[in-house]
Amino acid sequence: MSAGAVKRAATRVFVPRDSGALSLGAEQVAVALKLALAERIERGAVQIVRNGSRGLYWLEPLVEVETAAGRFAYGPVAAADVAGLLDSGLLDARQAHTLALGRTEDIPFLRQQQRLTFARAGVIDPLDLDDYRASGGYRGLERALDMSAQALVDEIKPYPNDRNADNPEMYLAIIKPGTYLDFGNYVPFKDGKTYFELQKNGPKGH
Repeated sequence: MSAGAVKRAATRVFVPRDSGALSLGAEQVAVALKLALAERIERGAVQIVRNGSRGLYWLEPLVEVETAAGRFAYGPVAAADVAGLLDSGLLDARQAHTLALGRTEDIPFLRQQQRLTFARAGVIDPLDLDDYRASGGYRGLERALDMSAQALVDEIKPYPNDRNADNPEMYLAIIKPGTYLDFGNYVPFKDGKTYFELQKNGPKGH
């Protein structure tokens, strides 16, 4: 740390490391950021988190800064942009730089989505179990471990009666309490002691 470095509260800065972002220069951005921070900020005051990509590849490498008001995005960032971003107040999530995109969640591509399977994609470090648990990971497993075997079985919901007359042994895939996924091809149902997956061209045993 140089003599003129400023001591500040810890801040998390996110730089993706998935293969798509890496192909667009994310590793070079992370290295440039680390070197620049070493000259300006007290060691350990800023944490660089290597998250996954949110899927906005036209904005990759997408750098995000965590604040009390949410995460603020900048992109597409090149290694040569790092010094200018820091000079423009990157660590305070200021929006003076031309690469500033505002709150990440307010980017139109993300704002119009409701992510389920990919809810954590680009949000956490996929290799950090503590980060995963802090974002709700393993809650379903923890809940299941506290339930009896019968209670677990009771969680499997029969298909609604008015749509289940032909296949009384059909069940739902539960997404969250009170909701279910309505498949185009119903899965699964039981014929005697054998479970099948109902395909458009008829049942297929498995």
